[in-house]
This record gives sequence, C-alpha cells and structure tokens, in this order.
Amino acid sequence: YSAAAEAIVRASGVRRGFCLVLGSETGRLALELARRTQLRIIGIEPDGAKVAAARKALDAAGLYGARVTVDQGDLARLPYASYFANLIVSDSALLGKLPATPPKEVLRVLKPCGGVLMIGQPAGTPRAALDAAALRQWATAGKLAARMDSAGGTWARFTRGPLPGAGSWTHEYGDAANTTCGDDTFIKCPIGLLWFGDPGPLDMVSRHRRAAGPLAFDGMLFVQSENAVAAYDAYNGLKLWQRQFPGVVRVMTSHDASNLAADRESIFVVTGANQCLRLDAKTGATKYTYTMPEVDEKPRRWAYVAVSNGVLVGSGSRTDISYGRTGPPLPPTAASAPAKTNIVSDLLFALDVKTGTTRWTWAGQAIPHASISVADGHVFFADGGLPAETKKAGPLSKPSIGNPMRKITSLDLNDGSVAWSREVDLTGALGGSYFSTLGSIAHNGSLVLFGVYTDEACRRQGLAFRNLAAVLSRLRHLGGTEAELHVYADNA
Repeated sequence: YSAAAEAIVRASGVRRGFCLVLGSETGRLALELARRTQLRIIGIEPDGAKVAAARKALDAAGLYGARVTVDQGDLARLPYASYFANLIVSDSALLGKLPATPPKEVLRVLKPCGGVLMIGQPAGTPRAALDAAALRQWATAGKLAARMDSAGGTWARFTRGPLPGAGSWTHEYGDAANTTCGDDTFIKCPIGLLWFGDPGPLDMVSRHRRAAGPLAFDGMLFVQSENAVAAYDAYNGLKLWQRQFPGVVRVMTSHDASNLAADRESIFVVTGANQCLRLDAKTGATKYTYTMPEVDEKPRRWAYVAVSNGVLVGSGSRTDISYGRTGPPLPPTAASAPAKTNIVSDLLFALDVKTGTTRWTWAGQAIPHASISVADGHVFFADGGLPAETKKAGPLSKPSIGNPMRKITSLDLNDGSVAWSREVDLTGALGGSYFSTLGSIAHNGSLVLFGVYTDEACRRQGLAFRNLAAVLSRLRHLGGTEAELHVYADNA
C-alpha cells in the first residue's frame, strides 16, 4: 500500500482537493494517501464489515472524520455530486479486482480541467495480479483515453481536460465588450447545486454596495472580498490561493467600474490608486505590476480596466475635482458632488500586457466608465464633456437633465488612432435624481448605448424612456470609418 500511494502521488501530481477511493476495502490505501498528501479522502465500499473495519483503523490513526470518511454504498451508482473529485483511485484494484463502477459514472464525478483517474497496481504486489488487458478494455469501453503504464506496475491513468463548450466570464459584464452574455454552450437545464462553502459571508461585501462580481474561466472562480482576492475550483469549491490586498474592494461598480479583468492566463487586479497587478491564474503569484501613465500633474486613480488581445486598457479618473454623473466638473460646493470617487474619467490609456509599455493615451473630458467597451480590435466610449452650445434638437420629446449630446468615439486598440467619431443626442438616457450613468455594449457590428439607472429611480422620476438605446452600426465591422445611427425608445 505504501508503494501504491507513492506511485499515485508521484504520477498524478495531485496533493490537494478531494480524492475518491472506489472499493475502499479496509481503508489502507486511504490511510497511506492521507499520510502523504493534504487530500480530503472519501471512500466507498459495499461491504458493511469492511466499512466498519476501515472506520476503526482510520479513527485510531486520528484521520477519520477530519481527513477521511468511508461510506457504504453501491459502486455502480455513486451518491456524490458531479465533477467533485480531483483524484480517483481504487483499493480493490490493488487486490486484483477490476473497478465495479462503470467508466461513465467515474467520468461523471471526475473533475474537469485536471482531475486524474489512476487505477492499478504497483510492481511486486503480493496479491492477485490485475489483468492489464482487462483494465484497458474497461477504460476504452467508457471512452476514457487512459494511458496504460507498465513501468512500475500496471496502471491506467487518465487526466481530464475542460468540458467541451464550457464558458468563461472574464469581465464585470461577461467580456470586454460588455455583452453580459456568457459563451457557455455546455450547460443545459435543469441545473442544480454542485457545492457550497467558502468564501462564506464573513469577508464578503454587502450586496447593497454593488462590489465587483466574480470572474471565471478554465474551471477557476475568482472572488474579491473586502481585503483579498482568492481563486477557487469552480467544480468543487477548493480554495486554490488567496492574496491579501488591504482595501482592495471596489464598490458601486454598476456606475463606477470593476477593478477586475482576466485573460486565459492571468487575472488583473487594480489594487491601488494608480497601479494594477497581473496575477497568475493558477498560483496567484504576481507576474507584473502596471502603473498608470502620467500625462500631466493632475491626480487620478486607476478606474476602468479591461484586457483584450494582449492589450490592457484603463482609465484615469480625477481625484481632486468632482464631476456630475456623466457630465462636466461640478463646482466644489455642489451638494451632489461625490467625494473624490467619480464615475467618469478624463484619461484613457492602453498598455502592452507583456512589457507594460504604454501603447497610447487619450485625453477626454468626462467619459462614463460604463460607456467603455472593447471589441473587434477597437475601444468605444462616450465623452460627456460637450459644451451646451453644441446641443441639437433630438428626435425624442422627453427632455433629459443637462446637455444630452455626447461624442461617441472608436479608437484602434493597438495604436489609439481614431477610427470614427460622431455626436449623438442621447435624450432620455442620461440624468436622474439618483445614481445614473451611460452604458454601452459592442457586439456583432453594432454599438449600443443605453441609460443605467438605479432601483426605482426611473419610476420615481417618471422617465418615459428609461431603456433608450442609440445604436451605431456598420454592416461589415465596428472599426469602420463611418457609423449609421438608429435611435430606439422603450416605454416598457
């Protein structure tokens, strides 16, 4: 059993998470694995006498209940949640018995994105030899592309990859384009609970504060709490890593901007007034520290963040003056002026993800963070700093608060050059008696601009056109030099 446990740990590389022992017999393999790893081990055995013997032995070793549990049950139908096991082994296989669990059922409980199945015997086992051909046939019958290894014994090893069609959520609103749509094609209804547990409520932010939402990709879930960022296994809740960043939490992201973004290798976290960390998705180690470009001596905080095609996009929001919700600066005595946390920026910039060098900067006036979207190699945004005299008569009769004219601009993601820019009357989509801002979605050749309102502010204020959207579209692509304008009003 010692040799078997050593071989399993060495070949699988799995030392943390959940281990399932199929046919756990009297618990000897579970005991040896517990001594060598940090695994939480669950054994299942149909023989009641063997279950009792295993529990007694593991309890005597001080492991039962804390690290190891043994259930009596049917090996053909496992009583466990799907995708929970980081490692699946078999004590019965060490005694020369083929697994009594169908491969399809084994696959159901094996974790995607790195879960390992390792069934077999080490060399020199003083028990009945496991038939290698029969083991191979068991694996292939269940379409498990197991690697058969005869060196050091007889083993079938299978490492599970990602689920076909499994999606990702890499930015606050799904992706850098703000589509609010995941790209998952695997999950179908009905759906159910896989796990519950950490991080728990203690360190999490009240929902009323609208903190940055979790991100997810490649079987990992990234969660921000008051003073930390942590990664969890999306399939079984195992905490992968945690980094402490005092005061890292970003609130009111519905109107400000999230401080989290991700690509397929890293998670980007804005942790300070003018810096962003690139953390390794699997380990949490810092891979790079980015600093916001200094274009003048005006104080700014790093507000918006997104990543696309190797480019990190950010914005700088002034901390020495206060802006209206989506417009020009307010007088210092204005009662509605927020305290040094604006939901607009006057600086956009792009950095090279690998080198940290500045690709470009853009000086604006009052760019609502929610209006920034990145798609098709371009950055789109609205600038709310147009002077009053540029206001034109709009197609909608419902008046907005302040000047409804906004300049909508498309910049090349790589060099910051202007692809197109035009003024749009957004009457009805701006202003409000409570928190409000301007949002955008870029997708499939169209850029959608819409009002973002809070709770029942629209009803209280009586805004008839609360879902106003101006759509700028190109039949070919969003980066065209011209944009067709369509204005829609929704009274629902």
